Amino acid sequence: MVENPWTPDRFTASYRTVLVCARVEAQRLNHSEIGTEHILMALLRQPSIHAVFDELCVNPYAVYSVLQEIYKPGKIGSLLPSPNRRASQAVRLAITEANTINRLEVEPTDLLIGVLRVPGQVHVPARILRDHGVTLEKVCFAVQALKNSPQLSQASEDLTKTWGKEMVEVARRLRAILNNLSIYEGAKETLLRYIDKDLQNIEKNAPPAPPTTS
Repeated sequence: MVENPWTPDRFTASYRTVLVCARVEAQRLNHSEIGTEHILMALLRQPSIHAVFDELCVNPYAVYSVLQEIYKPGKIGSLLPSPNRRASQAVRLAITEANTINRLEVEPTDLLIGVLRVPGQVHVPARILRDHGVTLEKVCFAVQALKNSPQLSQASEDLTKTWGKEMVEVARRLRAILNNLSIYEGAKETLLRYIDKDLQNIEKNAPPAPPTTS
């Protein structure tokens, strides 16, 4: 039986937050699909990923800024963007990573490794990571080094209650726009339910947003 890579049964709360925030990143940028670039943007907001980057002496905000420079807002997006092929690959590879070390739960660090493992010479998010010294080998070593450290444990527990305000506002604006659209009520209710669920997850346990670049 093939495991559905987007089924949340094995995902930690922080991992589920990454998937929700990847969707919101795609919505914020008016992109019609969720790609590994949106997953990486969401990962860069996670305390456990910050701990890995600290171990590698890499500034996560510098990586986030490069992503913002490359991936510009589109003209027509989607209220409910779906994951593209590479995003689904990254999630499957994250599950494989957890399986390899016999860990039941899938964590954000597994997803970072999944993004780095996605094949393709033109896979831009992985190239950006490598250009900043965040290679697959170094990440695996850093995750292992931090496995039992107070730094990573505290980061995982400290899913701060304050979330980047712009993300919440994006979801709220989408809800207001959708509520005023003249579409089939059943479809509208379904879309509103998805957005409300995302809002609840974001406001419940997502960490602060990195600073934006002008």
